[in-house]
Amino acid sequence: MKSNVLVSAMAAFAAAMMPVQAADYVVAELAPAKHVVLASQVEGVVSVFKLRLGQSVDKTQPLVELDPQDAELALSLSDAELALSQADYKLKQKQLKRLQGLEQGQTLSQSELDDQQRITQVSQAQVSVDEQKRAQAQRYLDKFTIRAPFDAVVAKRLVEQGQWLSVGQPVYELSQVDTLIVRAYLIEDDLANLSVGQTLEVRIPSMALTRPARLVRMAPVMDSDAQGFAIELELDNGDRQLKPGFRAQVLLPGGEQ
Repeated sequence: MKSNVLVSAMAAFAAAMMPVQAADYVVAELAPAKHVVLASQVEGVVSVFKLRLGQSVDKTQPLVELDPQDAELALSLSDAELALSQADYKLKQKQLKRLQGLEQGQTLSQSELDDQQRITQVSQAQVSVDEQKRAQAQRYLDKFTIRAPFDAVVAKRLVEQGQWLSVGQPVYELSQVDTLIVRAYLIEDDLANLSVGQTLEVRIPSMALTRPARLVRMAPVMDSDAQGFAIELELDNGDRQLKPGFRAQVLLPGGEQ
């Protein structure tokens, strides 16, 4: 009995001391090419939300609309202020031209002309200030509509109609799934025959299918937590048959497939 235990222990020790062999494949996981958590940039009440879980969304498509009444009033006020300053500037320009004509007839002093030029310049500067205020008010109003930053699908909806949103509160999670990222970790022996740009086969055991993927990134240093070198491959998923989170196997060059 003791001899059997001793033999088993010695065998285990010998196996532990043997160099790790390169694998035929490495286990991986599919992830979206892009994933974002959209949050509100302003406070307000949700008046409309557009999409639900799993629905597709186009870039710049509205997802959530907050009650914009206060922002619309602020924009109207800035429009009125800009119109007033523009009208005042036009009037000051006319006065300046009239005084310049009087100067040519030597019926106006240089100091009076200088004063009018200064007043006109101040009026022109006020127009620029009001234009910036108007642009700021428009930008503030635009924030009451939350839009998709890229083509995606709704991974999670975190908002309800009538809900009060605070600044920074999440409203949607979006994932781009037409292209998937295959993430895996390799030991150093598995890196020998790999290079960025190379095409590898990726097997999806749960669906019994294999697809090509392009190696796009290789970590220059080992990830101490995963105890391996991270690699990422891009996998075309235009039919959206594959889902983020699926387990996968990256078939390595020279391995048995």
